[in-house]
Amino acid sequence: MDRTQKRRTALVVGGIVIALIVAIAGLLLPQDVPFEESGEVGALGVRWGRVGNLRVEHHLRVEEDAVISGPTALPTGTPALVVDNAGLGAAIEVRDAGTRVWAVNDGGAVAQTGDQAITGDMSITGDMSVTGAGKVAAATAVATATPAFVVDSSGVSNLFEVRDAATPVAVFPNGGGMDLQVGVITMANDETISNATNGYITMTVGASEGLVVSTGNLFVGDGVADSTINGEDAYVEGLLEVDGAVRFDSTTELNGDITLENDEVLENGTDGVVTVSGEWGFKQYLIDQTASFTPTVAQSGAWFTNDGASGAITVTLPSAAEGLVYGFLVQDNQTVYIAPASGEQILSETNAADDHIGNGAQYDAILLVSDGAGWLPLSTTGTWTDQDG
Repeated sequence: MDRTQKRRTALVVGGIVIALIVAIAGLLLPQDVPFEESGEVGALGVRWGRVGNLRVEHHLRVEEDAVISGPTALPTGTPALVVDNAGLGAAIEVRDAGTRVWAVNDGGAVAQTGDQAITGDMSITGDMSVTGAGKVAAATAVATATPAFVVDSSGVSNLFEVRDAATPVAVFPNGGGMDLQVGVITMANDETISNATNGYITMTVGASEGLVVSTGNLFVGDGVADSTINGEDAYVEGLLEVDGAVRFDSTTELNGDITLENDEVLENGTDGVVTVSGEWGFKQYLIDQTASFTPTVAQSGAWFTNDGASGAITVTLPSAAEGLVYGFLVQDNQTVYIAPASGEQILSETNAADDHIGNGAQYDAILLVSDGAGWLPLSTTGTWTDQDG
């Protein structure tokens, strides 16, 4: 057999061997998976392309890059890659130097070690457990219509729960709102809001701090105020109890009775008349003065004595203003002089403006009231005389 015949014989034998290999491979490959394939063997490596589906019955190892593209027309129902582990273990594993860092476990659960960055949308139909820190970054353009994080319960459960050792501590229920199960809300400067007693909300702030309504009004109850509420006002429909001093810096209007500590009542059932009910008595306000002085407007209604004085004292009345009332009692046996403000007169007791009066003996007393122009004696005890003539 010459050389040419030997070559022909080798090609025939080689063709038969290749045909047998292809036939055997056809028996091993699933018959319902069409494919077209091409390849090129080069001096530096292997490149191989497949058009159609690829099914791997055992392990597939790729030493370099691999690209799997989806169907041309989406959705067609034809996935780009199907991995079926037949219930025997993880369907897919990604390893770093032999260490598993990402996997799709049997049943579909995804396990990951390290951070995961998602630049597009992520849809989770089952549970997701995060054992480390979780972070959701805000949209690049703030105040667009794109929220940083969306939770949709589809109306069948709580939107979001925060748990401590499996116990819910904060719940965002279906329909909106927030349900704080336990604990307190602590604000930036350590102010707290709590619900330790059922039915009560307690706010704790510093001794010099408080609850501030910067604009608008404060309402307690669902009634309607009789007065106009137009900013920085407060309305209480029911009882208002104050355990401490109360200060009013403007006109105070009372539309009901005033009941005092021992059930004494002030009421205004008849216009222009104040009726007092119960046992009433007024304790006079006494102020001891040992040196000359001028009574203040705030001291109107008080009685002044010279108890403790070692000599004569002079009382200079304030400028006359209608309704001011002052009483003077000579308790110690010293002279007490009473003088009006410049240009005013103590009527009935003196005969000219600027004249002053003085007592004649110990225990003399006088009660003076102003009519807005001068002073009039409401009552006198003992002798009071004009010291200027």
